[in-house]
Amino acid sequence: MKKKLLLASLVIIALSLIFTSGVKGRTNSRVNMDALYFKNKVYLATTNSGAAELYQIDNTVITKVATINAITGNTDYDCRGFIDAVLNVEMRGLFLFLTDGKYVYKYDVNNPSDPILFKKSNDGVANIRFTGLGKMGYNVYSVSNQGIKIWNDDLQVFY
Repeated sequence: MKKKLLLASLVIIALSLIFTSGVKGRTNSRVNMDALYFKNKVYLATTNSGAAELYQIDNTVITKVATINAITGNTDYDCRGFIDAVLNVEMRGLFLFLTDGKYVYKYDVNNPSDPILFKKSNDGVANIRFTGLGKMGYNVYSVSNQGIKIWNDDLQVFY
């Protein structure tokens, strides 16, 4: 009985190694998202799929209101999609900041179902590589291979 159990265990282990050896998964387990409360609604932005997805949460109902796809196929860099998102409330309303690694994008999402690109910038640095976005008070900052940059409402670096 023990020999049969041992043999069955070895067969299962061998088969699992054979069938899972070619499986490739996503190695990044970081969740890239931001949420905030604006005009009696909660908004959630995520970039986990490579595209930016904007959700509106009203009471207990979560509704995807917009998807923004990254511009792929650029010849000046290899864009694989958006890697981080931050929502920010400014004097002009609700804005979504995104990065694809090369640029920081600012979208006007005052009409959440129709995001409008306000501006994109890399602060004039050709070889910059953005790795993430964050928020400090009312200011959005980016983290890159060149350090931390703090962006103003017009998407210009002021620190």
